Amino acid sequence: MKDNYLELHSVGCMVDKKTLVVYPQMNDGTPDLNCGADIFKDSNIDSEEWKENLSTLDRINVDKLLKSTSFKYVWILDYSDGQAYCFSLPPALYTADSEKLEDYISQFLLFSLGNISWMLSNNINSKMSK
Repeated sequence: MKDNYLELHSVGCMVDKKTLVVYPQMNDGTPDLNCGADIFKDSNIDSEEWKENLSTLDRINVDKLLKSTSFKYVWILDYSDGQAYCFSLPPALYTADSEKLEDYISQFLLFSLGNISWMLSNNINSKMSK
């Protein structure tokens, strides 16, 4: 079981290597599966305090894990400000249908669906074409 998790000793957490969900580490060394937080969107994980307490070694290990993960991205062209935005998708949405992706775009990313076009990409360096 421990092989499925990256231990972050400096903050007392474990990261599920497949889902990238962060769990508190219990006294017996196992993750507390009742208290998971998405590494991309949970405000506690994205807080400056959590990041500051992460040791250099743990930070390097998290960076290696993220670089080894195959990400998908959602690109959004916002007509209201003329800007294009790119966001990493949480792994749970990799196989989601368009309706779930649009819920994520409107409810989490807070874009108005009537003012945007969006596309998925496996590459952060993708270019939107005319």
